[in-house]
Amino acid sequence: MRDDVPVMTFIPSKSFLKYFKGSYNRSGKCGYVLVKTVKEHAYVKDIYTFVKQSKLMESLPKHENVVALLGISEEEMPIYSYHEYVECLTLRNYMLRNYQSSGLSASSSFTRNSRDSRGNNITIELYEFAEDVASGMCFLISQNFKHPALSLRKVLLSNSGQCKLYDIWPEEMSSDRIRHLLQRKDPPLAWMAPECIFLGQYHLNTDVWSYGVFMWELFSFGETPFKNMSTFEIEKEVRNSRNLPMPPNCPGAIFNLMLSSWNKDAEKRPHFDNILKQLSCLLQNLQHENYNQREVDEIQERNSQQYHKYFTLESPSTDR
Repeated sequence: MRDDVPVMTFIPSKSFLKYFKGSYNRSGKCGYVLVKTVKEHAYVKDIYTFVKQSKLMESLPKHENVVALLGISEEEMPIYSYHEYVECLTLRNYMLRNYQSSGLSASSSFTRNSRDSRGNNITIELYEFAEDVASGMCFLISQNFKHPALSLRKVLLSNSGQCKLYDIWPEEMSSDRIRHLLQRKDPPLAWMAPECIFLGQYHLNTDVWSYGVFMWELFSFGETPFKNMSTFEIEKEVRNSRNLPMPPNCPGAIFNLMLSSWNKDAEKRPHFDNILKQLSCLLQNLQHENYNQREVDEIQERNSQQYHKYFTLESPSTDR
Protein backbone atom coordinates (compact mmCIF):
# COMPACT_ATOMS: atom_id res chain seq x y z
CA MET A 1 0.00 0.00 0.00
CA ARG A 2 3.05 2.24 0.45
CA ASP A 3 3.34 2.73 -3.32
CA ASP A 4 -0.33 3.79 -3.53
CA VAL A 5 0.22 6.73 -1.14
CA PRO A 6 3.10 8.73 -2.67
CA VAL A 7 2.18 12.14 -1.18
CA MET A 8 1.85 12.70 2.58
CA THR A 9 1.29 15.87 4.62
CA PHE A 10 2.55 15.89 8.22
CA ILE A 11 0.00 16.34 11.03
CA PRO A 12 1.56 17.55 14.33
CA SER A 13 1.12 15.28 17.38
CA LYS A 14 2.38 15.14 20.99
CA SER A 15 2.36 11.33 21.22
CA PHE A 16 5.10 8.88 20.24
CA LEU A 17 3.30 8.47 16.91
CA LYS A 18 3.62 10.51 13.73
CA TYR A 19 0.50 11.23 11.66
CA PHE A 20 0.17 12.11 7.99
CA LYS A 21 -2.66 12.90 5.62
CA GLY A 22 -1.89 10.75 2.61
CA SER A 23 -3.16 11.05 -0.96
CA TYR A 24 -3.73 7.77 -2.73
CA ASN A 25 -4.49 6.67 -6.26
CA ARG A 26 -5.47 3.04 -6.68
CA SER A 27 -7.20 1.56 -9.73
CA GLY A 28 -8.19 5.03 -10.87
CA LYS A 29 -9.76 5.93 -7.49
CA CYS A 30 -8.36 8.95 -5.66
CA GLY A 31 -8.83 10.00 -2.05
CA TYR A 32 -7.17 10.44 1.32
CA VAL A 33 -6.03 8.14 4.11
CA LEU A 34 -4.65 8.74 7.59
CA VAL A 35 -1.13 7.34 7.89
CA LYS A 36 0.47 6.45 11.26
CA THR A 37 4.01 5.49 12.20
CA VAL A 38 6.31 5.85 15.23
CA LYS A 39 8.59 8.85 15.70
CA GLU A 40 12.34 8.54 15.19
CA HIS A 41 13.11 8.88 18.92
CA ALA A 42 10.50 6.27 19.99
CA TYR A 43 11.56 3.47 22.34
CA VAL A 44 11.71 -0.13 21.16
CA LYS A 45 8.70 -0.83 23.39
CA ASP A 46 6.70 1.88 21.56
CA ILE A 47 7.53 0.32 18.19
CA TYR A 48 6.52 -3.12 19.47
CA THR A 49 3.23 -1.70 20.83
CA PHE A 50 2.45 0.04 17.54
CA VAL A 51 3.08 -3.07 15.43
CA LYS A 52 1.18 -5.39 17.79
CA GLN A 53 -1.82 -3.05 17.97
CA SER A 54 -1.92 -2.68 14.17
CA LYS A 55 -1.61 -6.43 13.62
CA LEU A 56 -4.47 -7.22 16.01
CA MET A 57 -6.64 -4.55 14.41
CA GLU A 58 -6.29 -6.23 11.01
CA SER A 59 -8.79 -8.85 12.17
CA LEU A 60 -11.37 -6.23 13.18
CA PRO A 61 -14.33 -6.15 10.76
CA LYS A 62 -15.48 -2.77 9.43
CA HIS A 63 -18.21 -0.90 11.30
CA GLU A 64 -19.85 2.40 10.37
CA ASN A 65 -19.05 3.97 13.76
CA VAL A 66 -15.38 2.92 13.96
CA VAL A 67 -12.47 4.34 11.93
CA ALA A 68 -11.33 1.47 9.73
CA LEU A 69 -7.79 0.13 9.40
CA LEU A 70 -7.10 -0.17 5.67
CA GLY A 71 -3.73 -1.88 5.72
CA ILE A 72 -0.18 -2.13 7.10
CA SER A 73 3.11 -1.68 5.27
CA GLU A 74 5.96 -3.47 7.06
CA GLU A 75 8.21 -4.51 4.15
CA GLU A 76 10.63 -1.69 4.96
CA MET A 77 11.21 0.90 7.68
CA PRO A 78 9.45 2.92 8.85
CA ILE A 79 6.39 0.73 9.31
CA TYR A 80 3.14 2.46 8.34
CA SER A 81 -0.49 1.75 9.15
CA TYR A 82 -3.20 3.20 6.90
CA HIS A 83 -6.60 4.23 8.21
CA GLU A 84 -9.87 5.63 6.94
CA TYR A 85 -9.57 9.43 6.69
CA VAL A 86 -12.46 11.33 8.27
CA GLU A 87 -12.72 14.83 6.80
CA CYS A 88 -14.53 16.62 9.63
CA LEU A 89 -13.47 17.57 13.16
CA THR A 90 -13.45 15.76 16.47
CA LEU A 91 -16.85 15.76 18.11
CA ARG A 92 -15.56 18.13 20.81
CA ASN A 93 -14.37 20.67 18.23
CA TYR A 94 -17.73 20.36 16.50
CA MET A 95 -19.58 21.08 19.76
CA LEU A 96 -17.40 24.11 20.51
CA ARG A 97 -17.71 25.48 16.98
CA ASN A 98 -21.40 24.85 16.33
CA TYR A 99 -22.85 25.30 19.80
CA GLN A 100 -20.66 27.32 22.14
CA SER A 101 -19.44 29.71 19.44
CA SER A 102 -23.08 30.47 18.55
CA GLY A 103 -23.90 31.38 22.14
CA LEU A 104 -25.09 28.02 23.48
CA SER A 105 -23.45 26.63 26.59
CA ALA A 106 -24.28 24.27 29.42
CA SER A 107 -26.15 27.10 31.15
CA SER A 108 -28.16 28.16 28.08
CA SER A 109 -31.90 27.63 28.10
CA PHE A 110 -33.60 25.68 25.34
CA THR A 111 -36.49 23.26 24.90
CA ARG A 112 -36.59 19.78 23.37
CA ASN A 113 -37.82 21.43 20.13
CA SER A 114 -35.10 24.11 19.98
CA ARG A 115 -33.07 24.31 16.77
CA ASP A 116 -29.55 25.43 15.97
CA SER A 117 -28.53 28.01 13.35
CA ARG A 118 -28.80 25.33 10.63
CA GLY A 119 -32.34 24.34 11.58
CA ASN A 120 -31.40 21.03 13.22
CA ASN A 121 -33.25 19.92 16.33
CA ILE A 122 -30.55 20.22 19.01
CA THR A 123 -31.82 17.46 21.30
CA ILE A 124 -32.26 14.97 18.46
CA GLU A 125 -28.75 15.65 17.18
CA LEU A 126 -27.24 15.04 20.63
CA TYR A 127 -29.21 11.78 20.98
CA GLU A 128 -28.01 10.65 17.55
CA PHE A 129 -24.38 11.30 18.50
CA ALA A 130 -24.83 9.36 21.75
CA GLU A 131 -26.49 6.48 19.87
CA ASP A 132 -23.68 6.35 17.26
CA VAL A 133 -20.99 6.07 19.93
CA ALA A 134 -22.95 3.47 21.92
CA SER A 135 -23.36 1.44 18.71
CA GLY A 136 -19.62 1.64 18.04
CA MET A 137 -18.84 0.57 21.61
CA CYS A 138 -21.25 -2.39 21.40
CA PHE A 139 -19.41 -3.55 18.31
CA LEU A 140 -15.96 -3.13 19.85
CA ILE A 141 -16.91 -5.04 23.01
CA SER A 142 -18.25 -7.88 20.87
CA GLN A 143 -14.88 -8.04 19.07
CA ASN A 144 -12.81 -7.94 22.29
CA PHE A 145 -11.65 -4.36 21.80
CA LYS A 146 -11.71 -1.48 24.28
CA HIS A 147 -11.61 2.30 24.25
CA PRO A 148 -9.54 3.51 27.24
CA ALA A 149 -10.63 6.99 28.48
CA LEU A 150 -13.36 7.47 25.86
CA SER A 151 -14.17 11.18 25.43
CA LEU A 152 -15.51 13.71 22.92
CA ARG A 153 -11.94 14.16 21.66
CA LYS A 154 -11.75 10.47 20.76
CA VAL A 155 -14.72 10.66 18.37
CA LEU A 156 -14.46 11.95 14.80
CA LEU A 157 -17.41 13.36 12.87
CA SER A 158 -17.80 12.65 9.16
CA ASN A 159 -19.24 15.10 6.63
CA SER A 160 -22.54 13.22 6.84
CA GLY A 161 -22.69 13.74 10.62
CA GLN A 162 -21.77 10.18 11.57
CA CYS A 163 -19.63 9.55 14.65
CA LYS A 164 -16.55 7.35 14.28
CA LEU A 165 -14.43 6.06 17.16
CA TYR A 166 -10.65 6.03 16.93
CA ASP A 167 -7.71 5.25 19.25
CA ILE A 168 -9.18 1.85 20.05
CA TRP A 169 -7.18 -0.96 21.65
CA PRO A 170 -7.33 -4.77 21.71
CA GLU A 171 -8.56 -6.07 25.06
CA GLU A 172 -5.24 -7.77 25.81
CA MET A 173 -3.40 -4.43 25.47
CA SER A 174 -5.92 -2.20 27.26
CA SER A 175 -4.51 -2.56 30.77
CA ASP A 176 -1.06 -1.50 29.50
CA ARG A 177 -2.68 1.46 27.78
CA ILE A 178 -4.35 2.52 31.05
CA ARG A 179 -1.02 2.30 32.89
CA HIS A 180 0.57 4.44 30.18
CA LEU A 181 -2.17 7.08 30.51
CA LEU A 182 -1.84 7.16 34.30
CA GLN A 183 1.91 7.82 33.98
CA ARG A 184 1.38 10.98 31.93
CA LYS A 185 1.86 14.42 33.50
CA ASP A 186 -1.80 15.17 32.79
CA PRO A 187 -3.63 11.81 33.00
CA PRO A 188 -7.27 11.94 31.80
CA LEU A 189 -8.63 11.09 35.27
CA ALA A 190 -11.94 12.86 34.65
CA TRP A 191 -12.85 10.11 32.15
CA MET A 192 -11.42 7.15 34.05
CA ALA A 193 -13.28 4.72 36.30
CA PRO A 194 -12.22 4.36 39.96
CA GLU A 195 -10.92 0.80 39.41
CA CYS A 196 -8.50 2.24 36.83
CA ILE A 197 -7.36 5.21 38.92
CA PHE A 198 -6.90 3.45 42.26
CA LEU A 199 -6.35 -0.22 41.35
CA GLY A 200 -4.97 -0.08 37.81
CA GLN A 201 -7.64 -2.59 36.75
CA TYR A 202 -9.60 -2.73 33.51
CA HIS A 203 -13.05 -4.29 33.89
CA LEU A 204 -15.55 -5.38 31.22
CA ASN A 205 -17.70 -2.34 32.13
CA THR A 206 -14.86 0.14 32.65
CA ASP A 207 -15.59 1.84 29.32
CA VAL A 208 -19.21 2.34 30.45
CA TRP A 209 -17.98 4.79 33.11
CA SER A 210 -16.07 6.76 30.46
CA TYR A 211 -19.14 6.71 28.21
CA GLY A 212 -21.15 8.35 31.01
CA VAL A 213 -18.57 11.18 31.15
CA PHE A 214 -18.68 11.39 27.34
CA MET A 215 -22.46 11.91 27.52
CA TRP A 216 -21.97 14.59 30.18
CA GLU A 217 -19.60 16.42 27.80
CA LEU A 218 -22.06 16.00 24.96
CA PHE A 219 -25.10 17.39 26.79
CA SER A 220 -22.92 20.18 28.22
CA PHE A 221 -22.01 21.29 24.67
CA GLY A 222 -18.33 20.42 25.01
CA GLU A 223 -17.64 21.60 28.57
CA THR A 224 -14.67 19.98 30.36
CA PRO A 225 -15.56 17.64 33.24
CA PHE A 226 -14.10 18.71 36.62
CA LYS A 227 -12.85 21.87 34.91
CA ASN A 228 -9.97 23.72 36.59
CA MET A 229 -9.46 20.92 39.13
CA SER A 230 -6.04 19.42 39.82
CA THR A 231 -5.26 15.72 39.52
CA PHE A 232 -5.43 15.42 43.32
CA GLU A 233 -8.83 17.18 43.44
CA ILE A 234 -10.30 14.94 40.73
CA GLU A 235 -9.07 11.83 42.55
CA LYS A 236 -10.75 13.11 45.71
CA GLU A 237 -14.05 13.73 43.89
CA VAL A 238 -14.06 10.22 42.39
CA ARG A 239 -13.00 8.55 45.66
CA ASN A 240 -15.82 10.28 47.55
CA SER A 241 -18.41 9.42 44.84
CA ARG A 242 -19.10 13.07 44.06
CA ASN A 243 -20.48 12.79 40.55
CA LEU A 244 -20.53 15.46 37.88
CA PRO A 245 -23.63 17.69 38.22
CA MET A 246 -26.62 17.36 35.91
CA PRO A 247 -26.20 19.72 32.91
CA PRO A 248 -28.98 22.35 33.07
CA ASN A 249 -30.73 21.27 29.87
CA CYS A 250 -30.00 17.54 30.06
CA PRO A 251 -33.09 15.28 29.83
CA GLY A 252 -33.74 13.37 33.05
CA ALA A 253 -33.59 10.00 31.28
CA ILE A 254 -30.12 10.80 29.96
CA PHE A 255 -28.82 11.92 33.35
CA ASN A 256 -30.19 8.75 34.95
CA LEU A 257 -28.22 6.80 32.36
CA MET A 258 -25.09 8.76 33.32
CA LEU A 259 -25.63 8.04 37.02
CA SER A 260 -26.06 4.31 36.40
CA SER A 261 -22.83 4.25 34.38
CA TRP A 262 -20.98 5.88 37.31
CA ASN A 263 -21.75 3.08 39.74
CA LYS A 264 -18.55 2.39 41.72
CA ASP A 265 -19.34 -1.32 41.44
CA ALA A 266 -18.43 -2.12 37.84
CA GLU A 267 -20.66 -5.21 37.89
CA LYS A 268 -23.73 -3.01 38.45
CA ARG A 269 -23.13 -0.67 35.53
CA PRO A 270 -25.35 -1.22 32.47
CA HIS A 271 -23.87 -3.05 29.49
CA PHE A 272 -23.51 -1.19 26.21
CA ASP A 273 -26.22 -3.23 24.51
CA ASN A 274 -28.71 -2.09 27.17
CA ILE A 275 -27.52 1.51 26.85
CA LEU A 276 -27.99 1.35 23.08
CA LYS A 277 -31.52 -0.06 23.43
CA GLN A 278 -32.51 2.71 25.84
CA LEU A 279 -31.06 5.44 23.62
CA SER A 280 -32.69 4.05 20.47
CA CYS A 281 -36.08 3.98 22.21
CA LEU A 282 -35.69 7.52 23.56
CA LEU A 283 -34.54 8.81 20.16
CA GLN A 284 -37.43 7.14 18.35
CA ASN A 285 -39.94 8.77 20.71
CA LEU A 286 -38.25 12.14 20.32
CA GLN A 287 -38.23 11.93 16.52
CA HIS A 288 -41.95 11.05 16.57
CA GLU A 289 -42.63 14.07 18.78
CA ASN A 290 -40.58 16.29 16.50
CA TYR A 291 -42.46 15.07 13.40
CA ASN A 292 -45.82 15.78 15.06
CA GLN A 293 -44.64 19.22 16.18
CA ARG A 294 -43.53 20.08 12.65
CA GLU A 295 -46.97 19.13 11.33
CA VAL A 296 -48.63 21.36 13.94
CA ASP A 297 -46.29 24.25 13.05
CA GLU A 298 -47.01 23.86 9.32
CA ILE A 299 -50.79 23.84 9.91
CA GLN A 300 -50.56 26.95 12.07
CA GLU A 301 -48.42 28.68 9.45
CA ARG A 302 -50.93 27.86 6.67
CA ASN A 303 -53.85 29.05 8.80
CA SER A 304 -51.99 32.25 9.62
CA GLN A 305 -51.29 32.92 5.93
CA GLN A 306 -54.95 32.33 5.01
CA TYR A 307 -56.11 34.63 7.81
CA HIS A 308 -53.89 37.46 6.61
CA LYS A 309 -54.93 36.88 3.01
CA TYR A 310 -58.64 37.33 3.69
CA PHE A 311 -58.63 39.73 6.62
CA THR A 312 -55.82 42.17 5.88
CA LEU A 313 -57.21 45.72 6.17
CA GLU A 314 -56.50 48.18 3.39
CA SER A 315 -54.65 51.34 4.24
CA PRO A 316 -56.91 54.41 4.50
CA SER A 317 -57.18 56.30 1.21
CA THR A 318 -55.52 59.70 0.97
CA ASP A 319 -57.90 60.77 -1.85
CA ARG A 320 -60.11 63.77 -1.13
